[in-house]
Amino acid sequence: MGKVEWNINQMRVQNHTQTTLLMYILPEVSAEITTLLCEHEQEVKKWFSRQVYGALVAENKDSLLVRVGKRVEWKALEKECQEYRHYAGKRGQAESYGVGQLLRLLLVRYLLNCSLRESVALVRRDILVRWFCGFDLLEATPSFATLQRFECWMMAQKPRLLFDKALDQIDKDFPADANSAQIGDTFALRSLTADLTLTQLLRRTASRWWEEYLVLLPAGAEAPATAETLYTQLQGGAEELPEYRLDGKERDVRAVACAQFLTELLPAVQSHIKGLSSLTPEQKAPFDTWQQRLEKILADEFVRQPGEDGQPPALRRASKEERGSYRILTPVDPDITLRVHDDTVDRGYNISLAATPDFVREIAAATGATPDSAGVEKLIEQQKIHRGVVPPKLIYDQAAGTPKKIADVAKASDGKTQLVVRLVDYSRNRVRFGPLDFSLGEDGVLTCPNGQTSVRAYRSNSADGWNYRFLAEQCAGCPLADKCRGDAVKAGSYRQVFISRYQSQQRSAIAYMKTDAFQADMQLRPHIERIIACLVRHNGARETQGFGLARADFQVKMAATAYNLKHWLVLLLERERAQRVQAASP
Repeated sequence: MGKVEWNINQMRVQNHTQTTLLMYILPEVSAEITTLLCEHEQEVKKWFSRQVYGALVAENKDSLLVRVGKRVEWKALEKECQEYRHYAGKRGQAESYGVGQLLRLLLVRYLLNCSLRESVALVRRDILVRWFCGFDLLEATPSFATLQRFECWMMAQKPRLLFDKALDQIDKDFPADANSAQIGDTFALRSLTADLTLTQLLRRTASRWWEEYLVLLPAGAEAPATAETLYTQLQGGAEELPEYRLDGKERDVRAVACAQFLTELLPAVQSHIKGLSSLTPEQKAPFDTWQQRLEKILADEFVRQPGEDGQPPALRRASKEERGSYRILTPVDPDITLRVHDDTVDRGYNISLAATPDFVREIAAATGATPDSAGVEKLIEQQKIHRGVVPPKLIYDQAAGTPKKIADVAKASDGKTQLVVRLVDYSRNRVRFGPLDFSLGEDGVLTCPNGQTSVRAYRSNSADGWNYRFLAEQCAGCPLADKCRGDAVKAGSYRQVFISRYQSQQRSAIAYMKTDAFQADMQLRPHIERIIACLVRHNGARETQGFGLARADFQVKMAATAYNLKHWLVLLLERERAQRVQAASP
């Protein structure tokens, strides 16, 4: 049967179901029909694909891929990515796959929590995935490299496109969700990079820096002999004992020695680079980046001590209290830092999210050492920018329990979002009257618990607010002097009270904490733990799949997209089931 037989054999390799169907459709036929089929091979393939896909979709009408494929506005998505230009093989070749096909395959990767290689293998062997991605039964599918290039382009150019479009579909089907109260929290996205010793960190970072330095040298030129010697000493020799054979003190000695070599090597190389006048800032940018990273490691991990008896300054390891913040942990991914949460320490990224009890409305990645409260107002800002709507309430844990954070959220939302938190109680261990025991009038007059007033206010240099002063004569004979002044204020001195500029937010939050509405809001908090568990256990948001903050942010947005679409299908089917029951009831 010529090409028809070849097609059958090809389909048998790809999928046994396709072979069975084709053998039913094409039994032994006459030579004339065979010739006719071969002449219209492409039309026959497309017709056959339509028949198989039609039966397959009808049998799986409630599957996630079928519902997403039929309801999401893919034409609008393709239009958003129309500037993408891809190639197969050598550059300049004609495009092999439509951007819509690559978009759908990328979504499959996250919906089914697959790697890139697993995704391209899946579209070859699974008929339903083929239909969803827009490939005919016998059509060639993308390679790993093609999908990887497209994902990198999406990460750089359209990092939140699929996340926002999924929310658009959710808001069409469940419009009340966009205006519901939201719950916020954070979780760790762990890095898979190796845990390095300080010596390894210095040497590997210096190696990358040295490579960029050599690139800047003119053709045929070499580094100065002094710099070459220092770099060789920094990297250690073949006779050097491996670190696992050293105790803690010996490891510190080696790390300090490496740092000492670096403090001499850096200025030597900088001096040589300054003499290369032909270099442009763009050419020097990679070298400068690695130089800054080395300088940060040295500043974070070591302390310079003045030399004794005319000796040059020496270095020592910094103590835990002396170490810098946002410390670099590996040259492979300089964006990762340590996330300390209660007794848990994770290397990687700190992920902030805001969600209703049903859907993730915003999610973002920051380096691991970023405080949990730092991303709260950004969750609101991003929703206002990209969604055009902000929630009436954002319910958060005590990490954001400060009046300033309440004010920041109100500012980010133009006063439309109330941050609901349990305030951090700074007065818990206070024995004297605190700022909340004093009353500030609208005219700026501060009244103490005994009725004395003061308008002597001075801007605080160390905090955002004012220091009010009550003179000693105002406090003379006060029956509350022990509770107010105590032993901390001398008899002839004034009593100073700090009043924050956020005192009104603080008092409002304290009053709201005493209401039934606050208790009802707090009962929504457990929903965020369920959502986080789904993200990290079933949607690929536990460990990084690449390097860099942008990659981590794209990964968690796609994980949230997958979670949202899965939960959207669950709610959609529940609603349709309820409608059928209601329609069937007398």
